[in-house]
Amino acid sequence: MLGELPGRGFYVAARACGVARRAFEVAIKYAQQRRTFGKPIAEHQAIEFKLAEMGTKVVAAHQMMVMAARLKDRGEKSDLPAGMAKYLASEYSGSRGQAARPTVLGAAARGRSPYVPQPTRDLL
Repeated sequence: MLGELPGRGFYVAARACGVARRAFEVAIKYAQQRRTFGKPIAEHQAIEFKLAEMGTKVVAAHQMMVMAARLKDRGEKSDLPAGMAKYLASEYSGSRGQAARPTVLGAAARGRSPYVPQPTRDLL
């Protein structure tokens, strides 16, 4: 299928990286604004670890996508790296990226919340 649609893996990977990055940004903003026990939830160790894990995955997916794009720009074979980037980015923006919903965002990811805009809730 990659032979029929060359470069499609890059577009899917780029879009998934964008979704994952936006979800990460919203989670950070929410964690900095939401307060429990007298301090922002971003200062709780469990939330810090979750945000660090999410950030690492977002950066890893982006770097994989950039590596595949550089190979393509040099004219080298890039089908496999593009497919790997697409897989990694879509995994992190999809099922694994949604891990922020219950842990960091809580009910704000489902209902109306000033912290999480509607378009972002739709992505989550």
